Amino acid sequence: MNWKKNENGQWISEEIPNSEFVMNSDLILLAMGFIGPGKNIYVEELGLELDKKGFIVRTPGNMTSVQGVFVAGDMTQGASLVVRAIADGLKSAKSVIKYLEEK
Repeated sequence: MNWKKNENGQWISEEIPNSEFVMNSDLILLAMGFIGPGKNIYVEELGLELDKKGFIVRTPGNMTSVQGVFVAGDMTQGASLVVRAIADGLKSAKSVIKYLEEK
């Protein structure tokens, strides 16, 4: 994605033509900062529970309403400082490790 300002000075994303690719993966992490919860195909397809503000509901260990799916940062608490997102991401990573060790 390319980011540019529109006529109102708001940042908008613009798809880069022919940038698609396929990759096999066991784990995908999306770090999209300040995107907010909004409409999200992954949230919809997984059927994640949302609160009344549209944020993803999570446990104290950052697991969503779907077993084995974790979340952190803006998607759970709204746009915030990067240091808060990093701390929340670290908390999620520790929870993922614990979850996998118990499997």
